[in-house]
Amino acid sequence: MTAGTTELTLAIPCFNAARYLTETLEGCLRQTVTPSEILVIDDGSTDDSASVASGFPVRLLRHTTNQGVAQARNTALKNASTPLIAFVDADATPCTWLVEKMLAEFDGEDIVAVGGRGLELESRSVSDRWRSIFWQQTHGDRCIDDAWMVMGLCCAFRTDALRAIGGFDARFRRTAEDVDVSLRLRAAGGRLVYDPDIWVMHRRKDSPFSLARMVGMHAHGQTQAILLNRGRVSWLHTNALKWLIVSSGSSLRRHRSLPLAALSIPLGLISIASRAAAHLREDGRA
Repeated sequence: MTAGTTELTLAIPCFNAARYLTETLEGCLRQTVTPSEILVIDDGSTDDSASVASGFPVRLLRHTTNQGVAQARNTALKNASTPLIAFVDADATPCTWLVEKMLAEFDGEDIVAVGGRGLELESRSVSDRWRSIFWQQTHGDRCIDDAWMVMGLCCAFRTDALRAIGGFDARFRRTAEDVDVSLRLRAAGGRLVYDPDIWVMHRRKDSPFSLARMVGMHAHGQTQAILLNRGRVSWLHTNALKWLIVSSGSSLRRHRSLPLAALSIPLGLISIASRAAAHLREDGRA
């Protein structure tokens, strides 16, 4: 079984993820250090997510309607009774040492968050291969003692630090709630740690349409979060243009794949347009 238990709540926000949830929960139950509690927050799913979760020794919390990932995280935060709360996405299977490694990183009072990375499992379709090459959720292979953000698919927080800043911003319904909360925690004086040895196996599958939608939402949300936290976004626009050039060139030169290049160009343009739209929208509100 497991080596011990700890005062950490492991939470899984879930919306229509029944096809992934069994493997995710099995991974959560195989931890070398057992979390005090596992919460599944069913955010108004219309599939069998709640039924799947009910078959495991977890606490199921349900929203009657879909409220978005930020609010699902807030529901977990509200119900957590432990000093630490960790989040794993419903389509991500955690490594067996995830809880143990997260606990080890909280070795200073100024550390308010610990993050890991996502490893992409699917690469059979062109869309999934593109995502696994050019859209990985990672800060790289080295530890970072003062990271600028932690990624929502694999992260942990001090619950009192999260509550002190008001939790997650419910305006971020689909993405970028992790960027926003990270920036606010840093502004409050907290330190965020990134450890690449903490990982989840991301099992998402995409079509060209769903991939384009994801890229657009991420680009728009990240830009919005940085603007709301009074950050400069000029580097985002520059990087988006560089990323279009690099991904297109790499598809041809390194990966020798015309299909990857054919995806890179429209996805790069979507990223640029989405960032510009978010910038204009926030400027209009100012």
